[in-house]
Amino acid sequence: MVCGAKLIYGKLEKTQCHFCGQIVDAEVICGQGHFVCDGCHQQKPLAFLERYFKQTELKDPVAMLEEIFAHPGFPLHGPEHHFLLPLVTLKSMENSGIKLPANYQELTHKRCAQLPGGTCGHWGACAAALGAGITSSIFAKVTPLNTQFYGM
Repeated sequence: MVCGAKLIYGKLEKTQCHFCGQIVDAEVICGQGHFVCDGCHQQKPLAFLERYFKQTELKDPVAMLEEIFAHPGFPLHGPEHHFLLPLVTLKSMENSGIKLPANYQELTHKRCAQLPGGTCGHWGACAAALGAGITSSIFAKVTPLNTQFYGM
């Protein structure tokens, strides 16, 4: 992301973000020693997604994904992918006339931002699966206290 060098995964250690200077525990740097925190890694792609979802009228979530993946500023890997399944699904529902909470995009961002980068490799599960749960909970307005929706 900084210099294009290959990423090296190793031991967990305190690492400083190249862009914002934040020091975080990280397991990955590039071959030149650069590190980019999740917040900075997501910044440009998330700004693109925000603009995209404001203007798209597509109802087909696959067509939306194809457009997003074709954008040169959207990376192949990274925590910004955690937002895709929920936003694409919910936006296609909204564009199809299904009523959603007015703040669904804000809720999606807040919830998906809690999923750390590398969830797939470090937790052994793709964050898109968690995104499906986030999608369902936003659509059905589920909270931790809505016991009738447990096991949905």
